Amino acid sequence: MNRQTFHPAARSPRLPAWHRQSSRRGGAVLETALVLSLMVMLSLGAAEYGYAFYLKHALLQATAAGLRQAILPSSTDAAVQSAVSNQLTMTGMQNIHYTLTTVPSSVTGCNNGTAVTVTVSCTWGNVGISPLPTALGGFGSTKQFSATATMIHE
Repeated sequence: MNRQTFHPAARSPRLPAWHRQSSRRGGAVLETALVLSLMVMLSLGAAEYGYAFYLKHALLQATAAGLRQAILPSSTDAAVQSAVSNQLTMTGMQNIHYTLTTVPSSVTGCNNGTAVTVTVSCTWGNVGISPLPTALGGFGSTKQFSATATMIHE
């Protein structure tokens, strides 16, 4: 048998060889575009949600630091504010716009046994990055993140 004999599994008799190769390349480009766009969206989502978890953890640490200061017998509102600010600075979030709320509204002169609650909250639009659109699962700019802790005043 001659080596140039047509073998049906090797070649299509209707299309020239250059046409078969270009159609395969077009399919590969299409598959790459689809898979690459999905991978980019997953990567951006992972970055955004990872940062959100970091933000929540930083707010929890700041709340705990403020509460530890608030339950001391000689605590003042300024000392609580300073403790929260220092903790956020240590986590790299010194420039975020946050809201600090205490219950009772002033911790200065609280009686022993009083429950003291400290809440630190911020808006995603002020602190977050939004690489992923809200329609694809990203956080909206009005999303609130907050952390609350309660202890008994000493």
